[in-house]
Amino acid sequence: MSRGAKVTIGTVLVLVLVLAAGYAADRVTAQRTEQAITDELTEAAGGQGVQTDIAGPLFLPQVIGGSLDQVDVRADQVQLQDLVIADVTGTAHGVSVDEPRTADRLSVTGTLPVQTLRSLLGQSDLVPDGLELDVTDGRLVAELSVLGATLRATADPVVRDGSIYLQPRELTLGGVQLDLAHLPGAVDEVIGSLAVPTDALPEGISPAAIDVTDGGIRLTVTGTDLTLSELSQG
Repeated sequence: MSRGAKVTIGTVLVLVLVLAAGYAADRVTAQRTEQAITDELTEAAGGQGVQTDIAGPLFLPQVIGGSLDQVDVRADQVQLQDLVIADVTGTAHGVSVDEPRTADRLSVTGTLPVQTLRSLLGQSDLVPDGLELDVTDGRLVAELSVLGATLRATADPVVRDGSIYLQPRELTLGGVQLDLAHLPGAVDEVIGSLAVPTDALPEGISPAAIDVTDGGIRLTVTGTDLTLSELSQG
């Protein structure tokens, strides 16, 4: 083997070793940052079982740029102000490297137990006293005494204009099914008031999607230009 070939092979080996060492350092730094973000979210949002993953093949170039392209988070439970949310998945984009940690965009999906939904409805002055809410066969069921009879509504939660409403699918009053297109005035007024207050969410966070699951609802909230440490503050 010629001397030139040996030099070339040696040079390649050195470059491989340097790149391997650089990648290892990149991964170690990324893991430390993931742990730091995990600790911050655990403290700031009352998180339990928080796991953090910084997306992307290389970490240090993102640090040099001042922000992380994407951070994925999973948690058994987090708390956003008064809302305790279970089975959480979240993605933040444009997460600052320096503290206080901020995010350009954030999306969080989690499960709210039906008891939490009842509590939220109870905070609204528009929702009548005595409204009972439960989940039956994958749908929300609301019951209320109206005109001396029981009004029962099978409803779907929907997000409209950044707010959550309970949209009835079937209505019965005193056991008699009602035509949704021709409701009595008093009943129509009650149904129209079934909006879930969203001021329990942190400022800058609003509902984006919602669905019914066993024992609760699966809610997605989104926000922009957020300080992560303020998410649980009232």
